[in-house]
Amino acid sequence: MQFDVNEMRKPFIELGNMACVDDEFTFYYDESNNIRKLHLTNTGLNVEKACNFVLAGIIHKGKSHEADFEYLKASINLQKTAKEIKLKQIGKGTFDKILTSRRLSNFLTWILENDFYIHYFNLNVLYWSIVDIVDSIIDNLDFANKQLFVPSHMLVKSDLYKVIASDQESFLKTLREFEYPNIKEDKISGFTVFLIDFVNANSSILDNDRKYLLNKFMEGAKGSSELFFIMNEKDHILISDFFEFYLRNTFLFKNSKHIFDTETEIEAIFSKYELSDNGQVIDNYAFVDSKSMYEVQVSDVIAGLLAKYFTFISDTNVDDLKNIKSNLNDTQKNNLKLLETIIDKSDNVSHGFFTKIASEDECLKSNYFMHNQERI
Repeated sequence: MQFDVNEMRKPFIELGNMACVDDEFTFYYDESNNIRKLHLTNTGLNVEKACNFVLAGIIHKGKSHEADFEYLKASINLQKTAKEIKLKQIGKGTFDKILTSRRLSNFLTWILENDFYIHYFNLNVLYWSIVDIVDSIIDNLDFANKQLFVPSHMLVKSDLYKVIASDQESFLKTLREFEYPNIKEDKISGFTVFLIDFVNANSSILDNDRKYLLNKFMEGAKGSSELFFIMNEKDHILISDFFEFYLRNTFLFKNSKHIFDTETEIEAIFSKYELSDNGQVIDNYAFVDSKSMYEVQVSDVIAGLLAKYFTFISDTNVDDLKNIKSNLNDTQKNNLKLLETIIDKSDNVSHGFFTKIASEDECLKSNYFMHNQERI
């Protein structure tokens, strides 16, 4: 099968106001929290904890660079017996604990001094698994309610996720009983009743205005004869693979080279498709063993660090987050500033380097902790 990269990338570029997507870069990738599949079981999910999936790494302009990896290895005191550069050699524990590492200071400074950028794709897998409920209900709304809820659909998705997370075990158990995300036509009525009742029973965690908005939205599900985005799928399979997230940058940055750490399942899916640019097949990606490429090893550290960060943001409530931020020591503040500087430097080149699929709460908490934006 052949993909036309120009057809695929156009809506992303227009919607995201992305610059420099036609420039030539070299992207390096590694992933963290790669569960490969997510599905419903009798006890909830097939994983103990559905942490955010992160695909991330470093970028440089053009085809080559002059960075000195031996200097990097010395600056982080990498043992000569170490086969690869790994996050655990730089820092351990939760994100705030890793920020205490002076090796992290040296690592991030090396990234800046060698003019690397970074990129990341951050996916809250549970949030991603339930947002189609909202899109399916919107699809059934009458014109007046569409005018009301389409502009606020991201708020509705975020609030539904928050309500679900407050009683996740019960919600997921019932989803499985309805064979979600493959709701059969004769089960639609029962499913919508469950949704309305569940939200009504658990929405007290929202402020009054948001509670009213979410409950009013859910009432729009009454009488639905179709839930388009959560029908005709496979029973219980929330995420079958992460291929589309690996694919994204290969068509968005079509003139760049994309080098991934070995991932057999994803590589096998890639082999089934061809990317074409105005009819010409392009070959702009490769899979390599990280042991043979320092750039991928550095990307492993970036992916691991950001996965720690997004997990920390997701797991920490607002009050605790404020307390932790106000009590950071000088090393922690310096490392956080270095990471912010790298992200801002990269974002100034292209917004396309970063993608977040996460709840509004996570985005607001991240903006507060990383970028000092006070709205939280």
